[in-house]
Amino acid sequence: EIVDCDWSSDVCSSDLNVVFLKSPKSGDFETRKKQVYEGLREGRLAVLYQIVAPFDGNDWRIDCDGKTFTVGDSVSFKESCEAVITTPVTPFVKVVRLVKNGEIIREVVVEPGSKSPLRVPLKGAGTYRLEVLAQKHTALRILLNRLVPYVFYNPIYLQ
Repeated sequence: EIVDCDWSSDVCSSDLNVVFLKSPKSGDFETRKKQVYEGLREGRLAVLYQIVAPFDGNDWRIDCDGKTFTVGDSVSFKESCEAVITTPVTPFVKVVRLVKNGEIIREVVVEPGSKSPLRVPLKGAGTYRLEVLAQKHTALRILLNRLVPYVFYNPIYLQ
């Protein structure tokens, strides 16, 4: 069941899941429900651990020849393709990992207060996805003292 909540953008989020909508969210519950199910079917999803930080300010896409592609999309690879990664300005360190075909191909430390976006030229076809980890100062961090998962995005497929 989808709960009728106050979604503030074209992203519908719950405790641990984010569904990206292809069109602006509808004010009608039944239409919005269809939009969410369409996003689920097409794999336009991210897993978010809001206990670490809110989702606002995060974005992950691939730009190719002036066109933008997001999670769940499939596109033909072109030499101009690049990953565009945005994270919010935070008071804690984040690590952004770009993964291709299950292997980390780029890992970037985003220092506290740093602005984005990060642009990464892509080399070749593959299944690309993004992971964001955070090292937030909390009581739990004192016990763990390591990076913790924050956001995991579904892939974008370059063929």
